[in-house]
Amino acid sequence: MEAQGRRTFDSRWQVEEARESSREQIAFATYREDYYEELSTYTWTLSNGYPTNATLGGCLHRYMMAKWYGDVVLRDLIEKGYVVDHMNHGHMDCRISNLEFLKHNRNVAKGQYLDKEAKQMRYRLAVTLFKDFFTGCYQITIGCNNHIVAKDRFPPSK
Repeated sequence: MEAQGRRTFDSRWQVEEARESSREQIAFATYREDYYEELSTYTWTLSNGYPTNATLGGCLHRYMMAKWYGDVVLRDLIEKGYVVDHMNHGHMDCRISNLEFLKHNRNVAKGQYLDKEAKQMRYRLAVTLFKDFFTGCYQITIGCNNHIVAKDRFPPSK
């Protein structure tokens, strides 16, 4: 993927936007200056829908978690049955705020139910997840469009 630009994420992190020209998809990754050159120098391609680079060890989401938590933590959690999950189920969104370690069986369940139903619920329900890496706490905001929910439950009068 060729770097097309970047914008500030906050005072400590940056978000790299990369575009693969053949598919016109943009991948997002949070970076720090200590590995920006490595991240932006290599070409990232898509493999099964995931940004990947064989030289850097595979998928971008695993690369990101290894940079933030360390290779030892990543290997240890993978050996214990965890996977790196995209909280918003967007494979191209590898920002650290969108990644979490999740047990494999929970990731499968999420993919079979929540991720599939999320597309249908997109216009009914809005959910925002935010992980504060300094406190380790999550903030979840839920918004509901009552008009559409009510319209689906009760046919509109003519």
